[in-house]
Amino acid sequence: MTAPVTTTGIVPAAGSEITTDPAVRGRTVLLDRVVEKTAAAAAAEVERVLAAGRGAVGQVLGARPAIAVESSIDGHLAQLTLEVEIDYPAPLRQVTRRLREHVVDRVHHLCAITVTDLDVHVVALRQQTSPERRVQ
Repeated sequence: MTAPVTTTGIVPAAGSEITTDPAVRGRTVLLDRVVEKTAAAAAAEVERVLAAGRGAVGQVLGARPAIAVESSIDGHLAQLTLEVEIDYPAPLRQVTRRLREHVVDRVHHLCAITVTDLDVHVVALRQQTSPERRVQ
């Protein structure tokens, strides 16, 4: 399903007149995957939110983990589901609240689409550890 969004500046063909009515000028169509990638990028900007791992096969093949996003878009409205990992220890409710607010804001700002529902699935807690230094 696509989400039509009106455009704001089309150059008229020679001999035609310029109109300011957006409905007459045309429309821009955003595919679901564009909105999904925008939401994933916005989620990655939130502190303590990490991409969900892709399991053993992804690690062996060297696949870069990505934030999984599913969307259902109807016109200018979207319902999104995100799968993420969160740093441990972190206040989960605060992190997911910040995540929702940021993704809703960025998708609206960048895609002109209103996110009506945003479900966050925390699939794992990841403890960031650094290797210990050993004296030999």
